[in-house]
Amino acid sequence: MPALLALHAALHFVQNALAFTVVALVNPLTYSVASVTKRVVVIAGSVLVIQNEVGPLNAAGIAVAVGGVLAYNLVKYRERRRAARSQDEHPKSTPSIA
Repeated sequence: MPALLALHAALHFVQNALAFTVVALVNPLTYSVASVTKRVVVIAGSVLVIQNEVGPLNAAGIAVAVGGVLAYNLVKYRERRRAARSQDEHPKSTPSIA
């Protein structure tokens, strides 16, 4: 039992270290959306592997979470497309070297 507790503590430490690293690399909102995605994947895995039952309220919560992740990704995709079009229409001029 102490070995299992030590393993759990070590894995939790690694997860927290990775979380801080990811937060430093990405926008906090992006990290939050990734966290929601991770939760949905863990829940789906528990339903498929352990065969946990999902009630109607839980299913609705999962649907809202998935909908939020999809909406966020759609907005980010549209922003990137809009930025790319804007850059194509108004390219930055580079100074000429004489």
